[in-house]
Amino acid sequence: MLAMVSALDGAKIAGAIILILVVVVGVHELGHFTVGKLSGIRIDQFSIGFGPKLVARQRGETLYALRAFPLGGFVKMPGMTDLDAAADAGERNFNRASIPKRTAVILAGVIANFILAGVLYSVDALPDQPSHIPKGSALYGKVPDGAQLLRIGSTSIDTSSGDRVQRDVRAALSADQGRPTTVAYRAVDGRTGTAAGVRPYLELFDLNLGDPLYQGLRLLAKSADSSNPLSGAAVIDTIEGAPVGSGDPATLLKPPPGQSAVAVTGHIASELRLTFRGVLPDATTGNGDLGRIEANWRLGINLGHGGLALPAAVAQGFTAVPRNIGDIFNGLYTVFSTPNSGGISNFQGPVGIAASTAQTTQGGWLDLANWMAFISLNLGFVNVLPIPFLDGGRFALLVVEAVRRRRLDPRRELALVVAGAALVATFVLIVTINDIKGF
Repeated sequence: MLAMVSALDGAKIAGAIILILVVVVGVHELGHFTVGKLSGIRIDQFSIGFGPKLVARQRGETLYALRAFPLGGFVKMPGMTDLDAAADAGERNFNRASIPKRTAVILAGVIANFILAGVLYSVDALPDQPSHIPKGSALYGKVPDGAQLLRIGSTSIDTSSGDRVQRDVRAALSADQGRPTTVAYRAVDGRTGTAAGVRPYLELFDLNLGDPLYQGLRLLAKSADSSNPLSGAAVIDTIEGAPVGSGDPATLLKPPPGQSAVAVTGHIASELRLTFRGVLPDATTGNGDLGRIEANWRLGINLGHGGLALPAAVAQGFTAVPRNIGDIFNGLYTVFSTPNSGGISNFQGPVGIAASTAQTTQGGWLDLANWMAFISLNLGFVNVLPIPFLDGGRFALLVVEAVRRRRLDPRRELALVVAGAALVATFVLIVTINDIKGF
């Protein structure tokens, strides 16, 4: 029976991974395909995946194919990369189209990914989402599972969206500074209630990714319940041998006179015990900065929130796209500007994405839709980078052509594309090796 469950879970995870890759890649290539057709450019092939063809069908002048390895896709247009004159399609050749048309074709894939992300974020905002209160949470046994939080202490919680719930809960816990508090809630059946004497816990987060402490926590967390939000949290039990009190985490974690760090005991997922000395004097509250050990008060709950009406959900979903793109920019800047941020450890390759997808499937279809939106957004962002193999690099070559008023030599252009492909492949290989080392 256990083997059967494991096989079913494996099939579910594999199906989710393939679904995400096919949808996200398919939408990207569909953007190129659609705008290419509308621009009058001949499309010789529309393919999802690489390698041997699993299914192929010729429709008119275009071959539609699904290939064995769903790690990408391509739309083949004559003249786009071919040097063979026999591949020329006359006036319907890609490089004979106007620069505005070629620009639209090149950027259409990125735009399609951003639109898909906006749609999926909108879908995620539509239904009510119940909370999940696992064993080990500060609310476990006091607030029914699935309940929405209405008030923490004197702070009201806006339950209209996930972002607002997180903002208000963070503000409430920062204001109470770990002191026992009262939590008002609304249960799934609609009844309301209060829980008194709720004591938040102090958690270390955004640890230095290159530090042995982080690596140790990562290994310990792997044996914890992956569906439990406490599984990766370093929950502090004692500081310098004394039970955790209340107050500003930066003050509580300040090393004693003459010491450079503070000794802490703690746990992960309530049963994995830790003892370490490595909390630096700059531990502070906040949302987390790479390369910096931080701490804040937590309840250990996957926060639920109410659903939005369709117009509000669409507005929230599509405004999340530029906001998240900005977060990606800021994250990349921090990775490359902060020496102890962990560098390459912050990126995921195919192995890491597959592992994250496997964990996401445990949370239901809404979590999967949100994860697919994240993947689509990142695929669009990566493709707009000015690397010749990627769409952003091809766009940069079009800008150069527009300024020079003539195209680069096709052989030089192809050499740049090959060099860009080698750079991307090398980066993916390094990240994949790093992913494998982490498992």
